[in-house]
Amino acid sequence: MIGILVNPNSGKNKKGRYGPEVLEGILKGEAIARTISSGPAVEAALREFRDRGVDLLCVSGGDGTMHLTLTEAVLFAREEKWELPLFYPLRGGVMNSVTNELSGLKGNPVSQCKKLLPVYRRIKEGETPRINPQPILRIEDPEAPRGEIYAFIFTGGMLYRGFEAYYTGAPPTPVKAFTMACRIIHGVAVKNHWAAFSPEKVSADGRPLSYDGILFTVAATIRKLTLWFSPFAPAPLSDNFYAYICALSPAETIRHIYAYSLGKRTHERLFNQTARELVIEGVKGYVVDGEIYRRENGYRVRITSGPTLRVLQLS
Repeated sequence: MIGILVNPNSGKNKKGRYGPEVLEGILKGEAIARTISSGPAVEAALREFRDRGVDLLCVSGGDGTMHLTLTEAVLFAREEKWELPLFYPLRGGVMNSVTNELSGLKGNPVSQCKKLLPVYRRIKEGETPRINPQPILRIEDPEAPRGEIYAFIFTGGMLYRGFEAYYTGAPPTPVKAFTMACRIIHGVAVKNHWAAFSPEKVSADGRPLSYDGILFTVAATIRKLTLWFSPFAPAPLSDNFYAYICALSPAETIRHIYAYSLGKRTHERLFNQTARELVIEGVKGYVVDGEIYRRENGYRVRITSGPTLRVLQLS
């Protein structure tokens, strides 16, 4: 049985075209779909899925929905001693960076479910599924509702300011996301407030980084962040994750921005390698998979590797 969690407030889901009943109808008796709008709703749905033998979990929403749902799922599985089922993300949000990277498909939840149905039926008949092992981050933050967060991408510094502006004013759209990316790049070029250094303190694998100011921080378990940005130095992850701590000057950043955005340039003020642990002390807040965590009095987080998901591959 397929279990689908649908966030009705995510971008593509707001008009109701990809609601639970629609997806259940496309999957022709193979799925249970439930609406989620809070942590308790996710937990209740997961409990039902476990009791009804769900062996494939789908989440329909944007990047923020993915990490909020996965956090609840990982904690539920640990507390209930339940093995997480196969996972497959549906493109139900405005920002679908994580889903694009994991699913390998474009389209929307309906078109994805149409492709999912024959694959799932073949799996039920005994075909071995194609699975991509996908590690996720564990972010320990005593101010988080459950004390820990599970996600794919953590960002801070300049990127936090960009996301904060993205969610202010007009509703988020892909066009607005592109515009904000251009504003950040332009801000670096002209050295305005977008390019201000933040007083973050970062330790990587127990070693404090001695930068006197940090432009932005990123930790991730997927290589492509958004648009064309795939900045990480190539390396196998194993029990590690990608870490990118940028303390470059605006002039250096803009001069070689394309090379840096593809991980093709090194610098003494750039930490770009895999890590087992990051400890970050920052200001204002941070972003996890597109979800803003405001911390007006500052924050301290510890980032390590979390569990590895088994992501179903359709293409």
